[in-house]
Amino acid sequence: MTLAINAHLICFARDEPSGCGQIKPSPVAVIFDENLLKLDLFVAPEFQLVQNQTLVGTKPNTG
Repeated sequence: MTLAINAHLICFARDEPSGCGQIKPSPVAVIFDENLLKLDLFVAPEFQLVQNQTLVGTKPNTG
Protein backbone atom coordinates (compact mmCIF):
# COMPACT_ATOMS: atom_id res chain seq x y z
CA MET A 1 0.00 0.00 0.00
CA THR A 2 1.35 3.43 -0.94
CA LEU A 3 0.26 6.40 1.17
CA ALA A 4 0.03 9.98 -0.05
CA ILE A 5 2.05 12.41 2.11
CA ASN A 6 -0.78 15.02 2.12
CA ALA A 7 1.65 17.92 2.53
CA HIS A 8 -1.15 20.32 1.57
CA LEU A 9 -2.76 19.59 4.97
CA ILE A 10 0.23 20.70 7.09
CA CYS A 11 -0.60 23.45 9.61
CA PHE A 12 2.00 26.22 9.72
CA ALA A 13 0.41 28.62 12.21
CA ARG A 14 -2.48 28.81 14.66
CA ASP A 15 -4.58 30.90 12.26
CA GLU A 16 -4.46 28.29 9.48
CA PRO A 17 -7.68 27.52 7.63
CA SER A 18 -10.10 24.99 9.00
CA GLY A 19 -9.15 21.43 8.13
CA CYS A 20 -5.38 21.75 8.20
CA GLY A 21 -3.79 18.96 10.21
CA GLN A 22 -6.85 16.75 9.80
CA ILE A 23 -7.68 13.92 7.43
CA LYS A 24 -10.23 11.11 7.36
CA PRO A 25 -8.29 7.85 7.23
CA SER A 26 -9.53 4.91 5.21
CA PRO A 27 -8.23 2.85 7.01
CA VAL A 28 -4.98 4.80 7.52
CA ALA A 29 -3.59 8.14 6.32
CA VAL A 30 -0.58 10.33 7.02
CA ILE A 31 0.42 13.97 6.91
CA PHE A 32 4.18 14.19 6.42
CA ASP A 33 6.13 17.43 6.89
CA GLU A 34 9.42 16.96 5.04
CA ASN A 35 10.93 20.14 6.55
CA LEU A 36 10.44 19.01 10.15
CA LEU A 37 10.62 15.27 9.40
CA LYS A 38 7.30 14.99 11.22
CA LEU A 39 4.77 12.27 10.44
CA ASP A 40 1.22 12.41 11.75
CA LEU A 41 -0.47 9.02 11.50
CA PHE A 42 -4.26 8.75 11.38
CA VAL A 43 -6.03 5.42 11.90
CA ALA A 44 -9.76 4.92 11.38
CA PRO A 45 -11.56 4.40 14.72
CA GLU A 46 -12.74 0.92 13.80
CA PHE A 47 -9.09 -0.18 13.56
CA GLN A 48 -8.04 1.29 16.91
CA LEU A 49 -7.87 -0.93 19.96
CA VAL A 50 -7.14 2.02 22.27
CA GLN A 51 -8.55 5.50 21.71
CA ASN A 52 -7.55 8.92 23.02
CA GLN A 53 -4.27 7.85 24.59
CA THR A 54 -0.87 9.56 24.56
CA LEU A 55 2.14 7.32 24.09
CA VAL A 56 4.59 7.20 26.97
CA GLY A 57 7.55 9.47 26.34
CA THR A 58 5.76 11.79 23.91
CA LYS A 59 4.72 15.35 24.46
CA PRO A 60 1.24 16.45 23.43
CA ASN A 61 1.25 19.01 20.60
CA THR A 62 0.19 22.25 22.29
CA GLY A 63 0.75 24.33 19.15
